[in-house]
Amino acid sequence: MPERSTPSTKPWQSAGRLRILKEAELDPAYALLKVRDDLQLMLSFVERFDKLGWIPPVAEEQRQLLAAFGVSMHEAGANTCFFEYHVPDLTRTGRPRLTVFFHVDPPTRIVRVSGIERSEIVDRRRSMVVTSHRMRVEELVSWLRQHS
Repeated sequence: MPERSTPSTKPWQSAGRLRILKEAELDPAYALLKVRDDLQLMLSFVERFDKLGWIPPVAEEQRQLLAAFGVSMHEAGANTCFFEYHVPDLTRTGRPRLTVFFHVDPPTRIVRVSGIERSEIVDRRRSMVVTSHRMRVEELVSWLRQHS
């Protein structure tokens, strides 16, 4: 499952905690993504919730609080989850809205972006899009287990 690190000036990210899978880079919406602008807020939320021990969010209250910040959790098999992040409009002025799918690896805490979709497509074909990203994450987790 090839991936690339994304350089940053933030300490949490510069420690190598953000990866974008090659498969995600092939998504048509990837060309619309501005990594620094669009992912910065997502990473800030993930870092804060991770420090609170809320990744993954086990309690319903934690899930609701994540959802209030545009982050939803999905199941992807036994003890595996992935997240859906709606990039806020404030970073997207004049550009199409995007939805980013990502996984946080429990042992390493590395955030792996598994896909980027235009939000209008997610809204119209929700079940199909989520299922597709669930399959990507299941493949990723399998690969990580084999190579760790």
